[in-house]
Amino acid sequence: MLVKNVHIHNCEGLWQILIEEGKISRIFPQDEALNYSGEILDGEEGIIYPPFVEPHIHLDATQTAGQPNWNQSGTLFEGIERWAERKSLLSHEDVKSRAWKTLKWQIANGSHRAATVISSMLLIQPVTHLGSLSMAFSAAPWLTPMTLPSRSSIEVKPERFLTMSPT
Repeated sequence: MLVKNVHIHNCEGLWQILIEEGKISRIFPQDEALNYSGEILDGEEGIIYPPFVEPHIHLDATQTAGQPNWNQSGTLFEGIERWAERKSLLSHEDVKSRAWKTLKWQIANGSHRAATVISSMLLIQPVTHLGSLSMAFSAAPWLTPMTLPSRSSIEVKPERFLTMSPT
């Protein structure tokens, strides 16, 4: 893929970026000719930035603030109590739906990776983490789940997400 006609932070002028096998292979000025016949994306003189990374997210707990009650004191101890209340309301579909919605928001805002604790928690909270894990693998057309010791990292495949219908 060739991304052309883009500004790069701290660089004067317009640039082209050649991507081969999923990696940037060359960055060169816009006015330099290139004999390329593959996919071309016109950046329309916009700024190109590397994607954002979500370094730590609990997909099982996303979008649960205030359910069933708010943490009025803001303390860790009350937060743990509120989560214990909410945890009793969890289901596989509930977790999967909220996790997928959150990942869609992150993708739409430029995140291409999200690291979430899944594998180490399966024995402790199987419903919540199996829901997150199931969601990650069901999202395979747009995300690449990568299991690491005690963590899972999900890498976005933006070229596939761009063709996804918004649901």
